[in-house]
Amino acid sequence: VMDRFAEAGGAAAWVEKSDVQAKPLQKVLRAYPDARFVGIVRGVVANTASTIANPNALEGIRIRTWALIRTALAWAYVNKILRAASRRSDRVMLVRYEDLRQDRESTLRSILDFLGLGWNAAVLNQSYAPQSTFRSDAERKKALSRWEQRLVRSVAGIGQVLPRPVLGLGDGIRRLRRGHGSLPVWFFRLQPFFRDDPAQYDGTFGHPSSSRQKEGDSARAQASSTPPRS
Repeated sequence: VMDRFAEAGGAAAWVEKSDVQAKPLQKVLRAYPDARFVGIVRGVVANTASTIANPNALEGIRIRTWALIRTALAWAYVNKILRAASRRSDRVMLVRYEDLRQDRESTLRSILDFLGLGWNAAVLNQSYAPQSTFRSDAERKKALSRWEQRLVRSVAGIGQVLPRPVLGLGDGIRRLRRGHGSLPVWFFRLQPFFRDDPAQYDGTFGHPSSSRQKEGDSARAQASSTPPRS
């Protein structure tokens, strides 16, 4: 999938960034024996505060306490997977988010060295707007009350001792409800690219349901305009 997309864009390599790939990581490691994986780990309180501040990440959850609990359990689940994978494979590197913020150059040098890439100072240039949920550290610190921080730490602690299959039950149920299986949402937006000639792909993404709807409308219109055979 990604190889074809990268080839059409003239890219020599591709990078996919999402926590979706962390969950089936062992399968991905086997499927891509030459690939390397960088897992970003972050403190549970900061991670939870950032997540619940983004309404798109809550998937319609309106009860704040439940959002905190679910996010903390999801954090424990993904961290269990990443840490286990880093112990088993030398192709998985864990990077603390806090280190990346506090000592950017040193951390990026370590990442590039792990990936087998030479150092290039251009990586220090920020060519895009920060995708931060908060406008300042002060706003970030106020995102969760002290009680909420204690709750998040307690739930994450419980998650750390629960078996990984138990933690994964909630994620599996959510994927079944969405109907996307284990694939990320962006994969389905590439349907026009894989249906048509890659060389003619203009970069326009569409949703699979809308594509199928248009195809159905076209087929019905053609059928209605075709005179019945005698």
